[in-house]
This record gives sequence, structure tokens and C-alpha cells, in this order.
Amino acid sequence: MKVKEKKWIRFRIMLVAGVFLCGFGAIIARAYQFQVIKREKLRAMARSGYTGIVSLLPERGTIYDRGGHELAVSTDVSSVYAHPRQIKNPRRTSQVLARVLRISRWRLNKKLKSDKAFVWVKRKVDPAKAEQIRKLKLSGIGITKEKGRYYPARELAAQLLGFVGIDNNGLEGIEARYDKLLTGPNYELIQMRDALGRPFFVRRTCSRRRTLHNL
Repeated sequence: MKVKEKKWIRFRIMLVAGVFLCGFGAIIARAYQFQVIKREKLRAMARSGYTGIVSLLPERGTIYDRGGHELAVSTDVSSVYAHPRQIKNPRRTSQVLARVLRISRWRLNKKLKSDKAFVWVKRKVDPAKAEQIRKLKLSGIGITKEKGRYYPARELAAQLLGFVGIDNNGLEGIEARYDKLLTGPNYELIQMRDALGRPFFVRRTCSRRRTLHNL
């Protein structure tokens, strides 16, 4: 074999080896990028894709009169929610729920057709209506307990007490003036779900700890 041919063969071997080493190095660099540099970012993306966080209404402190009688108290209320991806017939489901809850069928139908994993249908629902919906056993529709506000002597001190909004934040009267003092801890429902949006694990957690005060 001529010297020239040997050099050519050696050059080809080195070229192939160089290409192989470059490719292997690129794989190592890519793996390092995903495992170390972008690790937290990828984890956050995974959590956002398969974890849902639902905020619940916080409990509020009780308001008493001078005699120790309750004027405003927190009580359990039912709220209706939906997992749109689990609803087989959004149109029929929205018709049934709109009739029971007396809400806009068009708006509800739009909610149930969304690609979200979780939506509120209606919060603070009358107990009788909540029970009626529960008995219907509609796919993708559920009911959870939250905290609402009840005024035992509403007609006697309505202007003084004021009222709270849909999210239990004080809007008028004493409820608004002492809102920060009366508002308790914020709770959230952590829902793990699969690729189809079906929840398979639910955990209740406190997102912000605050001391609950009474007046």
C-alpha cells in the first residue's frame, strides 16, 4: 500500500472519529442543558401542564354586637365547578345546569367548551339546587364546599354591617372597613391531572397564612 493511500485512510478514520466525537459531545451538552440548566424551567412547565390550582373562598371572622350576639358569621356554602375536558355533551350539560341554576346557557356553554381543565359554573349555590345537581350525576360536573357569609340579623344592621363580594372581600360597612382584620387564611385545592385533564389526586393547602380575627 502506498504512503499516499495510507495517509488518505488515516485521514478518513480521523474524520469519522471526529464526527462521532462531535456528535457525542453535542448529545452530552444537550443532556446537560436539560438536566441542569433548564431543569427548573422544565419542572415548572410540567407542573403547569399537569397540576391545577383552584383558589377557595377564605373564612372570615365573626362580628358580634355588644351583647355577644352574632351579626355576621362564616358558613359552608356549595359551589359548582366543571372539568370541560370530561364533558361529553357540553350543549346538553349547559342546558340542564342553566335551567337549575338560572344562569346564561350561552355563557355556560362557552365555558364548558373551553380547553381549560377547571372552570367555575356558579359559586355560593342554594343547598337545594346543589343537591339537585348532585343527583343528576353529570359527567365532568362537581360540587365543593367553600366559605360564605351569613347575617342572622341582616334587617336590623344592614347598613352598618355592609356586605362582601363573591370572593368574600368586604365591600361596604364594617365588612369593608375591617376587611384585612376579618379575612382568614387563603386556601387552595391542588389537583393533579392526566393528559386528558382528569383529576386523580386532590390536596388542600394554605397559600397564605393569616390570623383570623373576630370583632
